[in-house]
Amino acid sequence: MHKYRSNPLSQSIANAVPSVVRARPPALEALRVFEAAARHASFTKAAAELHVTQGAVSQRVQGLEAELGVNLFRRLIRKLELTADGERLAQGVREGLARIACAVSELDRRSESGLLAVSMLPSFAACWLVRRLPRFQYAHPDIEVLVMADEDAVNLQAEGGAEVAIRFVLGSYPGLTTTLLAPDSVGPVCTPLLLSRHGVIETVDELLEMPLLHDSTADSDASGTGWKSWLAQVGARDDDPRLGGGPRFTQAHLALEAALLGQGVAMARTSLASDSLAAGRLVRVLPQIAPSAYRYFFVCRPEAARRPKVARFRDWLSVEMKFIVDRHIVGAV
Repeated sequence: MHKYRSNPLSQSIANAVPSVVRARPPALEALRVFEAAARHASFTKAAAELHVTQGAVSQRVQGLEAELGVNLFRRLIRKLELTADGERLAQGVREGLARIACAVSELDRRSESGLLAVSMLPSFAACWLVRRLPRFQYAHPDIEVLVMADEDAVNLQAEGGAEVAIRFVLGSYPGLTTTLLAPDSVGPVCTPLLLSRHGVIETVDELLEMPLLHDSTADSDASGTGWKSWLAQVGARDDDPRLGGGPRFTQAHLALEAALLGQGVAMARTSLASDSLAAGRLVRVLPQIAPSAYRYFFVCRPEAARRPKVARFRDWLSVEMKFIVDRHIVGAV
């Protein structure tokens, strides 16, 4: 048999009117109208507060009295007075409404602060976010970001999973809210020392004589961030046999790390290589960079998009990534 589960307001009403045994409490709206009338000791003033007619308030109160089987007011000339039962009910309703207000306030605080679980690719986490995250934490110390580095498809409905996601994709997530963060571009990079050993590189043919590093995922997907895609976009052959040699990695940041160790030339996404380029740890072998087909998107459920902590993190990301775009990506061929 189904049992009615009590809540703060129903418990307060039960305490206020213990003589009435019922399966469920009166409607919340009727209790809200009664509380306003009791507080003002006036149907007219309660009606003004609630933006309804005086008659509607009177009808609600009469219905509540009939439902409870007690008189809640003494209706005097130009005056209302609570009966003893009315006093008890008013006290219980006020306590219940106060507890509901506290619970809602606590939910609001949790939506503005607390833990924010963010799913993203390991490459983006390692090469871009981790270095910038302290800036967000300094500006928003009340929000704790949990970085969930994974390559799984976005599942923002799972219990205990990520609340939002940052994805490098074409941008189609039906049923979810997506916000474009930034485009990206790619170009060949290596250490200054490796480049100096090979002398000045002026042509694609000279570039392909250098040791090449491969991101096997980029070589096989539609992101436009692999060697063949870049060669095609700069007007070179994309079937050169020299593309077959060199180490291969399943993660973009591993190929970039190999380049930083001087092992060869990586076809690097500008977003991931920007810090190393700015610091001089990496240099562009050739000046041509090409836009990627994939772009960065912020993804979340529609209701999550309205939460203050989600909006703050999304807005911060947009500003940080715009700086990378303005400085390194504008002008891609």
